[in-house]
Amino acid sequence: MLRTYPKLAFVLCCWLLPGVVQASSCPEADAEKNTDKKIQLYTKCIESGKLSPYQASDAYCERGFVYGNSKILPKAIDDFTMCIKMRPTNPTGYLSRARAYIGMGTPEKAIPDIDLLMLAAANSPQVVSVRGDMHKAMKRYDDAITDYTRSIKLQKNSKSADKIEIADTYRKRSICHSEKKDWTSAQQDIDIAISLRPNDSKYYNTRGVLYSNQQNNDKAKEDFQQAVRLDPNNKSAQENLAQLNKSKPSEMDKLIRIEKESYDLVHKGEYSQAIEKLKLAMADSEKFFGDNLMGYSHIVELLAGMYDMTSQPNASLPLYKTLLQYYSELYGPNSSKAAPYIASLAGVYDEIGDAEQASKFRKRVVEIEEKSPDPSLQNLAGELHNLAMSELMNNEFEAAKKHLDKAYALKKRILGDDDLATIITQLGYAAYHKALGQDDQAEMIFQQQLILLKQLDPQHNEYIAEVYTDLADIRERAGDTESAERYLNQSLKIQQHGRGTSSTAVASAQQILANFSARRGDYKTALDLLLRSQRITDAFIDRVMGFTTERQQLLFLAEEQRVMQSLFSLVAQKFATDKAAIRQCFDIWLRLKGLVLETQKQFQNAILSSKDPKISHIFDELRTVRANISYSIFAGPSQDQSNEEHQKNLDSLEARKQALEAEIAQKSPSGSAGLNQIVAQSDVISRLLPKGSVMIEFVRTTLPSFELKTKTAPNEPPAHYLAFILPAGNPAGLTLVDLGEAARIETAQAELRRILSHPREAHPDDPDTAEVVTKASNALYKLVFSPLRQTLGEARKVFLSPDGALNLLPFEVLSDDAGRFLIEDFSFTYLAAGRDVLRFGRKGDKGAKNLVIGNPDFDLDAKTKQSVLQDLKLTRGAGPTDMMASRERRGLHFSPLPGTKQEIEAIQQILGSDNSEFYTGKAAVEELLMSRKAPNILHLATHGFFLPDQDMPRATSETPAEKKLLKERGTIFENPLVRSGIALAGANGSLTADKSMAGDGLVTAEKVLGLNLQGTKLVVLSACESGVGEIRSGEGVFGLRRAFMQAGAKSQIMSMWPVPDAQTKDLMTNFYTRLRTDAVNPAVALRQATLDMMEATRKQYGHANPFFWGAFVFLGDDGSITAPASKDVQLAAPQSDTARTSVARHEEIRRFMEDFFQARALNGSDRALDFYADQVDFFNVGKANKSIIKKSLDYYTNRWPIRNSSIISMSIDFNQQNNTYEIKISYDYSTKNSTLQKQGTAHDAFIIKQNGHKFGIVSEKNISTDRK
Repeated sequence: MLRTYPKLAFVLCCWLLPGVVQASSCPEADAEKNTDKKIQLYTKCIESGKLSPYQASDAYCERGFVYGNSKILPKAIDDFTMCIKMRPTNPTGYLSRARAYIGMGTPEKAIPDIDLLMLAAANSPQVVSVRGDMHKAMKRYDDAITDYTRSIKLQKNSKSADKIEIADTYRKRSICHSEKKDWTSAQQDIDIAISLRPNDSKYYNTRGVLYSNQQNNDKAKEDFQQAVRLDPNNKSAQENLAQLNKSKPSEMDKLIRIEKESYDLVHKGEYSQAIEKLKLAMADSEKFFGDNLMGYSHIVELLAGMYDMTSQPNASLPLYKTLLQYYSELYGPNSSKAAPYIASLAGVYDEIGDAEQASKFRKRVVEIEEKSPDPSLQNLAGELHNLAMSELMNNEFEAAKKHLDKAYALKKRILGDDDLATIITQLGYAAYHKALGQDDQAEMIFQQQLILLKQLDPQHNEYIAEVYTDLADIRERAGDTESAERYLNQSLKIQQHGRGTSSTAVASAQQILANFSARRGDYKTALDLLLRSQRITDAFIDRVMGFTTERQQLLFLAEEQRVMQSLFSLVAQKFATDKAAIRQCFDIWLRLKGLVLETQKQFQNAILSSKDPKISHIFDELRTVRANISYSIFAGPSQDQSNEEHQKNLDSLEARKQALEAEIAQKSPSGSAGLNQIVAQSDVISRLLPKGSVMIEFVRTTLPSFELKTKTAPNEPPAHYLAFILPAGNPAGLTLVDLGEAARIETAQAELRRILSHPREAHPDDPDTAEVVTKASNALYKLVFSPLRQTLGEARKVFLSPDGALNLLPFEVLSDDAGRFLIEDFSFTYLAAGRDVLRFGRKGDKGAKNLVIGNPDFDLDAKTKQSVLQDLKLTRGAGPTDMMASRERRGLHFSPLPGTKQEIEAIQQILGSDNSEFYTGKAAVEELLMSRKAPNILHLATHGFFLPDQDMPRATSETPAEKKLLKERGTIFENPLVRSGIALAGANGSLTADKSMAGDGLVTAEKVLGLNLQGTKLVVLSACESGVGEIRSGEGVFGLRRAFMQAGAKSQIMSMWPVPDAQTKDLMTNFYTRLRTDAVNPAVALRQATLDMMEATRKQYGHANPFFWGAFVFLGDDGSITAPASKDVQLAAPQSDTARTSVARHEEIRRFMEDFFQARALNGSDRALDFYADQVDFFNVGKANKSIIKKSLDYYTNRWPIRNSSIISMSIDFNQQNNTYEIKISYDYSTKNSTLQKQGTAHDAFIIKQNGHKFGIVSEKNISTDRK
């Protein structure tokens, strides 16, 4: 049954004001001022019997108003009820009665009246406001805020808008925000109300209460005093003021003081101190406000901004994410309140080189702004500009131009041409033209906007610095090196003053200035600038690696190679015999090579060691997602799925994987507390290497030219291979050899691999084929090993860390000019990075039983497999089961491997069954492998596979910029971990089945990442080409070998090409026999077994074609290195308690000491004085002023005007008792004056102490000096 309402002829009157009627029903009562007499006169008028029903209705309402003003609300309600009864269509009665019910504290009774009014007048600002009053009284603050917001909008649109009503609605909305502890919004509303009613006492009282609730007592007191001044009878303000005067200074007052001090430091440009203050303010605010982030969000925002200013994205990112999550939960993820934090995240992703993610976030912000019901056109213009800049980075020039045009049109109309925001977009146009190679147009715009920038506030100097940098680049390309260098020095000066000496902008400028110095022949200055630039870059890399995904890390490092490449080029060409320069360069490479793998290994270790159930849950989901990616890629589109839909599903899985990896990176102990990064130093490594051994560290790098950069110059110089050779026990013997262009080496390597992997012209047992192999082997030997032999001396044990294509080469098969293979004279242990030896020999988790799997039944069907799983007490792995297979087209089919059955049986005879498990045939299933935790030895004898990129669908979707960036480094950003793997039981069945199954027998490297091999000593991949994969210079091979390392395996044996079953079985049997009976380390056992196989090949075929014996190599910890003492190798400590960074404390000290020696060589120069005054607590005098320091330095300057030194080696030990660092340094020195010259090698001991962010030298002592 429908409820009917009377039709209202709507005329509204306001609460506590006389009714709005055309003629008074009781004029005498209306004119009376005394309340009691007024009520009596209305009563007399009503009871006179002379009033019509309409007039009586009005009279009841008027008397009700008087009762209401007198707080006699029950009688007011009675009168309003009579008003409605006498005239049911009179809206005044309903509205007034609703207000009375609300005033009595019974807002629920007002609901029927308000519902009726909303039906009749939903667009009445008074009605909507009263409904807000009802919701406010019922503590439904969100609903109340919505109503007040709508009422304000309706009132503003009304021609008869009343400032009093609008101000009061703002005041009431402010109170609702305050109840929600949304202090910012509450403050904004009450400030607007006061601007509308600046002389109304109650508004100041309301704001005073707001300040008081936040314990901002000083401002509260000011407002209460103003309220009393405006209305001395305002009892509420008087009581509030009296109460406030009795209270003590509050916690809020302390917070305000700290906050003010922080802002002052920011304005002075003292960012480090500001950060410390802000961290203190945030910590205190967290205690004070609890979960209400709104109360101190401005502090969090400022702190995040300071981290951005000081190139600490690792610290700013979690703060922005916290703010975004809070405001998204409060207002919705696509609200205008959330948009600023999405934009801030985009800025962080830009900073770390993830242009794709940044662009996505910026597009989302623009969409939010465009769809906002009340958009800020200025904000929209700013975000359009930011989006254009992201698109420019992605080489999306057309889209960038379109968004720049939109941004400029809005900014010009709103702000004019001389506003900073408009100038910035004009600079965007200049960047657009510069990116297109239109330097003349770009330079003209840069110069025009530079004039306008200089007329603005000096605080905008950072933009001037960026313009100078761009102008320098343009002038250099034009051949005007003098102007280019001048612009660059101006930029550097501004950047150092504004952002400090450790910003990435400073590093970039130093690198370019180094090119100018090298071009002039000032190579020493160039080297100094490049080393300083690399140190800044290293610190930034450390920060980024601690919180990003693997994909982001790879992209970021690809972008950050420029300084390292310039350093390699300079050292290789101009300092090839300078021991100090080579050492510094090598130590940097030791730290950076394979850094992504190192980081991922530590994440994995932290995850598997964590007892946090949340991290375990995330890792379980990540494992499932990785498996699903493998399933989906191999399955292809289902019959009812288009290629586009299939790709969309893959992209969705990849996005989820990236999100989970990012979450793990930030939640895992290694991410949150700083990576457990070992401080890699050549002198420490040299001491660790066994006697008679040597380390060879290869580098594949471009060697940039220092010649003038012009438009017609080639974009990229040819890549070279360099080799660092570090002998055991002799760090001073470190040498660097340039092996020449990479193209020649890689052509020879590819030819040798082609012959060994796919012999076509003749069988490998044919002598002619063996001769071809020997020639190809010797050709490669002459390129990559012959130039090194002299530097190896008597060393016969080689720890070899390849790079680039050399990762796919067993050096053992190289043949010297006498026809001897290197395996006959050398023992090789392969490393992912030279730094790895610092972790060798450490005791870790003990492995479980050995697990040996081989001879899988590749044709195992699903029904039989289910029975096998039941027998093994295993369950089918999680994964999709409804994907129609279309994989026959990939050409994958695995033939039986009966030889591996014999291999497994032979190994079983050697290892026995007491501490080993053996599974073959139908039992060799994927679920078995995935269920076992950290077997001591994991042996897999089966088919391996690595599919070329073109055979697979895309698993990721890079932007053009990412493709270009990775192409420049010789890589394609595709997931090779999905394209490589091993086949287990049922693999063929899953390839041809109607539907894909979980646990399909195709164990990709992506799935291997889900294994827990923490404690596994050795993985033996007795499978075809198990060591190959996709090569990425500086990061090794992406494939099975990388996945097993990341999963925790300490060492691996793997093959580089397919080997016949018989030879593999004999080699593995020999290997395990030697490992078991001779108690030798696995690398020695493999070499001896390989030598035996080589001799057997000679006897059988009359030659020693490496095809039969040379495919297997040993990678990892071979047991020959004893774990270093803690004083020799220190784990890096986090730089601070909140910065998620792996910056090594010892690396900081090393850099400090290098800076100290450089400053000492400068004697009493301004640069030296600045260093001593700003960076060092000068010996024991604390913050000595420059005049005191100068007197001390002048003594040395007068005595030895020329002083040079070069550090050879450095050891660092921490004295826990004194909390100091004890440092021993050996260095070459030379001093010269007008009559004397001295040179030699000195050995000094320093004691230093860290004071905040600085190091103070407590003492310096010369131990000995070897004069020449």
